[in-house]
Amino acid sequence: MIGNGVTRVTSQLGKTGQNRLVRPPVARPGAPGFSLISVVLTLLLAGMFYVGYIRLDDAADQSVDTIAEAQAVGQTVACRMNRRTIEQSIFSWTIGHPDQRPSIEALRRSGFHVPQCPEGGSYEVVETKVICRLHAK
Repeated sequence: MIGNGVTRVTSQLGKTGQNRLVRPPVARPGAPGFSLISVVLTLLLAGMFYVGYIRLDDAADQSVDTIAEAQAVGQTVACRMNRRTIEQSIFSWTIGHPDQRPSIEALRRSGFHVPQCPEGGSYEVVETKVICRLHAK
């Protein structure tokens, strides 16, 4: 190498002593082809998309579990709200029937709306509290 990227090359044509100076090929600006930076950036983007896809797949599995848990919690809360509604109905019912013991059937006969447990449990009145047999509260 002589300088400025110029290399001395000995000719392979069989003639001894012939030397010539050759510059290595340099990509001209705007010439077709890929630079090292564009290849590295492409690989980096492909890696990011792959990792993102894996995380999306894991997130989808977790979201299904989270949705199922949220539905279960929602049904439990709905059951609790139904029990409170029935307890309020019992309070109103006892004003008109002070000497009788409250029950779900007595509320229905008096025209009160008695909601059902969203998971199919049955309600029972113990004194003035309402208990769901499925949720045991």
